[in-house]
Amino acid sequence: MNRKTFLSYSALGMLSISTIPLQSFTQEVQTSERYPQLLSDQVLEAVSFAHFQHDKLKRMLQKRSELAKATWDWGFGDFESAIEAASHVARFDIIDLLLAHGARPNLFTYCTLGNFELVKSVLHFSPELSKTRGPHGISLLQHAKNGQLHRGSNKEKEAYRPLIAFLTKIEGEEPSEVELSSEQKEPYLGNYRYGNSDFQSFSVKQNLKGKLTFGKVGTFGGALTYLGNDRFIYSGAPQVKLHFIKEKQHVKALILKDAGLTVRAEKVSE
Repeated sequence: MNRKTFLSYSALGMLSISTIPLQSFTQEVQTSERYPQLLSDQVLEAVSFAHFQHDKLKRMLQKRSELAKATWDWGFGDFESAIEAASHVARFDIIDLLLAHGARPNLFTYCTLGNFELVKSVLHFSPELSKTRGPHGISLLQHAKNGQLHRGSNKEKEAYRPLIAFLTKIEGEEPSEVELSSEQKEPYLGNYRYGNSDFQSFSVKQNLKGKLTFGKVGTFGGALTYLGNDRFIYSGAPQVKLHFIKEKQHVKALILKDAGLTVRAEKVSE
């Protein structure tokens, strides 16, 4: 087809599109503005339930099995899929449920399941993956340890020893994290505002494991790692740093540094 003929067809095509008649429809169909994309709330629920709530997730998957592949950004690019959520908390029943509905397992899942030969083979061909961190900055080694911890019998736990020894050798032992007491965490909890719009706010909360989390107001967001002197990093994106400003032991504000952006947010509620 030459250029002249192509332009003629293109013009006719555009004309046909522009002259599609408007119609009035008698049917009432309730859809969101995102349709046919899934609602963000559905995706968030699926990833959240994949941590601990087997039955609620099962009911969601019975209606929409594609949610087994759901992925959520907890903040700053800390992406987590439903099966990654089940993997790092070692919920084997939820992992099985997600796999049955088409979830896509990855190396973190196989570390949790204790599949030594598969993990060893993958890292043989791609050794750089040994330094890759999963959601919330959790390592391959920690996934294997979590899997071992939640196995029932001593025989099952023993089966993880070669995998843990292998990952320890190539990753090294992880530095122990400074743990804060409940009293030490209390001053940081609350909402922080950095602008006039309602969405320009952050929340600092505690998750089910007692870790401090940081995210948009009203959400849990991702976990924080304590560095000392009222300073933290965002575990799933360690380039993000937070410094809490205190006056007479009371937190008054926080300063967030993220990829060249510096934001000061004032504490507005406990």
